[in-house]
Amino acid sequence: MADSLLTLDDLAVHFMVGSTFSGGVKTLKAVDGVTLEVKAGECLGLVGESGCGKSTLALAIMGLLLPTRGLIHVDNQQISGSTPPDRMAMARTVQMVFQDPYASLNPRQTVRRTLADPLRLHGVGDKAEVEARVMDMMAKVGLRPEHADRYPHEFSGGQRQRIGIARALILKPKLVICDEPVSALDVSIRAQIINLLLELKDEMGLAYIMISHDLGVCEHVSDRVAVMYLGPIRAH
Repeated sequence: MADSLLTLDDLAVHFMVGSTFSGGVKTLKAVDGVTLEVKAGECLGLVGESGCGKSTLALAIMGLLLPTRGLIHVDNQQISGSTPPDRMAMARTVQMVFQDPYASLNPRQTVRRTLADPLRLHGVGDKAEVEARVMDMMAKVGLRPEHADRYPHEFSGGQRQRIGIARALILKPKLVICDEPVSALDVSIRAQIINLLLELKDEMGLAYIMISHDLGVCEHVSDRVAVMYLGPIRAH
């Protein structure tokens, strides 16, 4: 459809793995025959048990895993097939918020550098513009200006996830994949981060794929929910 930001058509990601008992090679069908779409401004919840292929599907959408078959279109551009996607263009369209906010941040980089480096890499050379965009994004996620020169170990888990969200949004992507964004946080902090994601979705016109084991989280944030089981999508 014209307003579809992401479309997957019969997407499959298979891995060849060795068998300990038989000594042969078997096919692991991590993702198998997934067809779905995400419209601009929509939040699609993706649920399923551990090992069902949710994170593999996310990596394929990001262009970090080559699909075995099927098509992926992001913002009307095909990113699957024999031609690898343009990584720079993909980064400006699709970003990810990771599960562990500490492991996903470089411990040797301050918040300022974590947010400024993507801008410089993508051609924003004016120092004043970089600084303004960094400060603006920090304010959007609830961080204060004095936090800019601190390192990840100086923050709480919830603050680290705010940094991770800011890094994902600094290039103004259209689609954000949230891979269990609150499961590593204290229960008291989870609602704050979920509400922040919803506010930013409305403010910036974002589309989300919300990967979660928590059905309550998916119910709260999602317009639709897809259920994944052993590779394929079993229900919407």
